Amino acid sequence: MDLRARLKRLEKLDDRATAEVGCICFPTDEPPDLQLKAEVESARSVLCPLHGERFAKVAPAIWRVIDLPAHLNKQVGSGILRNTSGQ
Repeated sequence: MDLRARLKRLEKLDDRATAEVGCICFPTDEPPDLQLKAEVESARSVLCPLHGERFAKVAPAIWRVIDLPAHLNKQVGSGILRNTSGQ
């Protein structure tokens, strides 16, 4: 490879590196681990100044808390798990 070709290649690499300086996107192979709907909505509301949307999907949940607090548990709020004994 002659010197001119090497310089052109280096300039292209330099342009790509400087173009990504302001990027705040999540890496494509490491999506964000968000569990609550409010977390997902707030993360989606912040846009990357270069690319717009910062992630396409969230990471799959590996585990989930079984005993959710009452204000987060949809079943408690809907009356399914309320104590409705006639006593």
